[in-house]
Amino acid sequence: MFREVDFSGVVWTRVRCADVRFEQCNFTGAVWREVSLDRVEFVGDQLLGLQAPEVRLRHVRFSRVRALLSLWFQADAKQVWVEDSDFSEAMFREARLPGVVFRACRLAKADFTEADLSEADLRGSELNAVRLTLRELAGVTVTAVQLLDLAHLLNVRIAELP
Repeated sequence: MFREVDFSGVVWTRVRCADVRFEQCNFTGAVWREVSLDRVEFVGDQLLGLQAPEVRLRHVRFSRVRALLSLWFQADAKQVWVEDSDFSEAMFREARLPGVVFRACRLAKADFTEADLSEADLRGSELNAVRLTLRELAGVTVTAVQLLDLAHLLNVRIAELP
């Protein structure tokens, strides 16, 4: 367990973390190259601007994490749960995220272009201006209310009767 450790700006290359918990740590501006995370938990951490291209995530949980502007390009994730976290403007392009759960998260302006979100669950998360297409959205679970934030994908205007 790492608690309140400042990892800001650190560069990890070919690092594997297994059975680790990071609690209230700061990873702002960190870079992870060829990093593998197995059975890892992040609780209350700062991941602002974290760059984690091609990171491998297995049985990973993020809780109350701030990961604005983070980069997850081509991430490979299985059994990932994210709750009460802010991933606004994060980039998940070409990431493999089947079955990922984002519960009560801020995903405003997050970019999921060409990501695999099959069986993903986004219920209860803010999807304002999220970047994805109908292809990425296929098979994703959302609530009826969230469909309003996704209407732009169908080129549909939503208006009430006068």
